Amino acid sequence: MTKRSSLALALLVMLVPALAHGQAPTFLGAWGTYGADPGTFNYPVGVTMSAGGTVYVADYFNHRVQRFTATGGYLGQWGSQGAGDGQFFYPCGAAVDAAGAVYVYDGGNHRVQVFTSTGTFLRKWGSYGTGDGQFFGLGDVTVDAGGRVYVADTGNNRVQVFAGDGTYLGQWGSYGTADGQFKGPGGIEAGPGGHIYVADTQNHRVQVFTATGAFTRKFGSYGTGNAQFRLPSGLVQDVYGHVYVVDTGNNRVQAFTPDGIFIVLWGGLGTRPGKFTEPNDVTVDAGGQVYVTDSGNCRVEYFAAAPVPVTTTTWGRVKALYR
Repeated sequence: MTKRSSLALALLVMLVPALAHGQAPTFLGAWGTYGADPGTFNYPVGVTMSAGGTVYVADYFNHRVQRFTATGGYLGQWGSQGAGDGQFFYPCGAAVDAAGAVYVYDGGNHRVQVFTSTGTFLRKWGSYGTGDGQFFGLGDVTVDAGGRVYVADTGNNRVQVFAGDGTYLGQWGSYGTADGQFKGPGGIEAGPGGHIYVADTQNHRVQVFTATGAFTRKFGSYGTGNAQFRLPSGLVQDVYGHVYVVDTGNNRVQAFTPDGIFIVLWGGLGTRPGKFTEPNDVTVDAGGQVYVTDSGNCRVEYFAAAPVPVTTTTWGRVKALYR
């Protein structure tokens, strides 16, 4: 490491915000009610955000994608029930690449569709099956900084990797409980540091891999305590390294360090602000605000993490924040 990079690293350690242990993010607002009109939802599942601050929501039972401002202002929608280009059958995952293209995992049609930021159809790939580039049932999608697309192929208990144009690049995983195996993986996130986080839903844990699928670590077990899960689903890593995991069966969100050390949880079953009923996915904006699809309550809730200055850290934590 050069002297210049050492100085930059020292400054980063002093200035980068982090969640205080036990300090839950502050509830800021929510939008959406049950329905089929613009701005309403029928079980919103996948959520993602563009670099420009547009929020995209996969509106599962309405078979469409809706887009909003960061505070819930309705901007538009696209999609209808069907199997044609630009149609959906239970869309359940969404991601945005660096150029602003929107990738939607179209679960009931066993495919990925790609659109412009305003919903113009660009391309698609996938079909029902167990072969390379095929999918089985529900799942999730994420895109890394280099444009590679990772799909949590839930029914096939694996992760598949593609180029942005849909060219198949590889896969990893099989059914089981060992490291690198899955039981119904339901969420996936390409973190800013290059690691791939997978919500191994029916194993009630999160597994972490390199971009090429090498297992690095795992955290979580079945239960209701801190750092335990009941059917974890969506997950995201923010620019500060915090990993947010939607703990669907426990109706809450938990936050961790990149190494899987528990920080805080919030939520609980209910309809009041900050409560959840079957939450499914989570995304963050550039400033660290957290957006959660509160599926059973047919709304999106958003929160602001309460940051505190970091003055001490471990070398592993520094590397996670700096890379």
